[in-house]
Amino acid sequence: MIEINLTPKERQKSITKIAGIDLSLIQVRPLLISLAFLFFYDFGIDMFFNSQIEGNNKKSDMLAQTIRRKSNDLRQYDQIKIQVKELSAKEANLIKRISVIKAIVDKRSNPFQILKYIADNTPPGVWIDELVIENGILSISGYSKDFKGIYDFMDNLKNSIFISGEVAYSAPDPEQVEINNTIVEAFKVKTNINFGQ
Repeated sequence: MIEINLTPKERQKSITKIAGIDLSLIQVRPLLISLAFLFFYDFGIDMFFNSQIEGNNKKSDMLAQTIRRKSNDLRQYDQIKIQVKELSAKEANLIKRISVIKAIVDKRSNPFQILKYIADNTPPGVWIDELVIENGILSISGYSKDFKGIYDFMDNLKNSIFISGEVAYSAPDPEQVEINNTIVEAFKVKTNINFGQ
């Protein structure tokens, strides 16, 4: 009888095979040349592009600084715009207040201009004894050396922008009065006045 051993024999482990790769088939010289080529290629690329990378980094830093400056300028510009808006609001408020004050001043009766006009346009030889402004009516009493002075005075009043309506003349009793040994004509004038102009 023939006996056959069917159990697998233990084979010798090959040192040249690792993870299914036969190392004996690898050629060392081309492998070393290719590894050296890859190393020096990477190193050469780094050296070649390093100067360009540094230049680009400097440009990037300069651009970042410019952006920071511009953003600061923009923030300052925004602050100025806010201040301008606030000033515009204050200006509008002041304009409202000024218009209210102007309306009050316009309604108030200030006789300065009328009195100045009367003082500047009183003819020589005419004296004003009494001047009353009440409820928009101007009453003037005085004396003149002659009727021509009274007529000129009334004519000057009619030409005033402050006088509205007729200038009424009345002769008080007595018409003639003696002042410092000179006989003068007494007069009284009444008219409406306009403060609005």
